[in-house]
Amino acid sequence: MSREAGRPVVILWERGLLSWRKASYYHPRLPIVVLERKRLAGPAPAVAKVWSGNRLVEMIEGPPPLVIRVPPGARLIWLLNPRTEFPSLVREQFALTEASNAWYCDLPEGPGARRLGDYLLVW
Repeated sequence: MSREAGRPVVILWERGLLSWRKASYYHPRLPIVVLERKRLAGPAPAVAKVWSGNRLVEMIEGPPPLVIRVPPGARLIWLLNPRTEFPSLVREQFALTEASNAWYCDLPEGPGARRLGDYLLVW
């Protein structure tokens, strides 16, 4: 999915069936955005961490929506768990193509933004 894209690629992971660490190991040059929750007592606030290989590039936290910036025209590869509610949120905002335990979509070249629960993707 990444080699044939011919455009920037960003991997987004949210409780996916494939571990984001494995994806990071096999694709160390691709940014991986890990959408997760802080493990605290009470409500679990959203956090996004951007990894490049084994290096944490950025941690985004704060009140929702958390703004996650991706390049315009990028291919987004989604590693999601189909047994959670998050894939339906993604499908409401993006036309996904399935590719064996992963999904992808290509963003338009112009600027835009889409909200997915506690996250706001901006390009």
